[in-house]
Amino acid sequence: MPAIISRSGVVALAALALVLTSCGGSGSSGPGGYPVIGTLTGKASGQPIAGCKVGLKVGSQSTVTSSSGTFTLTNVASGSETLVFTDAGGTQIGSYAIDVYGVTACGDISVGSY
Repeated sequence: MPAIISRSGVVALAALALVLTSCGGSGSSGPGGYPVIGTLTGKASGQPIAGCKVGLKVGSQSTVTSSSGTFTLTNVASGSETLVFTDAGGTQIGSYAIDVYGVTACGDISVGSY
């Protein structure tokens, strides 16, 4: 069953644009929820953003983007969550509210000034 991510709001810095799309997933949920998988790219350059912290607004769960800009947060609870993006220097570069329902939430996310 495909995951569904619906845009439910944007809290943004200037020139921040985020696009999320739903996709099918073959994995299963963990004991606490579902994986959220995405790729972070620069809106201006179109290039992957490596070394960016991606976390949930509430709680301590976070990860860092790979050299190809990909990230995975595991066991994200169904319902409304907010992804928060922080660059390698510790500056928050944006956040995005999503609704997670399903096995895997996939997204391509573009951030403004990169």
